[in-house]
Amino acid sequence: MIVELGVGVLAVGAAGCALWMLRQRKAMLRRHVLRQRKVRKYIEED
Repeated sequence: MIVELGVGVLAVGAAGCALWMLRQRKAMLRRHVLRQRKVRKYIEED
């Protein structure tokens, strides 16, 4: 019983960590894309 509980907690923790990592990566990608767009705008203006 205690072992099953521990495994469940570990699984939930791992899933939460994976979701958080994915969210962080998405945010980083979005920032990167926005930065590239800004750079492209500056290049086109010149």
